[in-house]
Amino acid sequence: MKPFIYLILKIFLLLAIASIGSCWGYQEYWDQQVRALCEKDGGIVIFEEINLTKEMYIRNEGHKGNIRIPSKRHAKANHDFYSVTNTTNIKYFNNSKGKLYVQRVENMIYRQADERLIEKKVYYFRRNGDILHNLGMHQGSFSCYSIPSIKNRYDKRFYKYEI
Repeated sequence: MKPFIYLILKIFLLLAIASIGSCWGYQEYWDQQVRALCEKDGGIVIFEEINLTKEMYIRNEGHKGNIRIPSKRHAKANHDFYSVTNTTNIKYFNNSKGKLYVQRVENMIYRQADERLIEKKVYYFRRNGDILHNLGMHQGSFSCYSIPSIKNRYDKRFYKYEI
């Protein structure tokens, strides 16, 4: 009877290790895909640099050197800028390995007065698809911001304001 119990335990342990390994490979595969996409076209492109006056800073709800840039739908007449975000699903899974999202996000900032494109930011991310999420724990993620070699591509902004 003991050899049979040991055999069952060995099979269970082998299946558990194989399951964890397949989840790890699944997550790692999509992290590499996101990394390649980020390196290809992730980052911020600034079409026009703007020096904010004190009045513009106040009008755009400035705080600690930053301004609020609402979505086009929520922009008020006094806001100088608004943003438009387009999200594209690259991959979506909901299967035995759990949910996984890989998306491309393109955020564009326009000047409200003339509808001119001022800044364009593109980034990619993976959400879920990792071992911890499959065990009912917190959602894991990976994005362009997770890659040290290109993280500095996102440090720019189109406006300058000296406090």
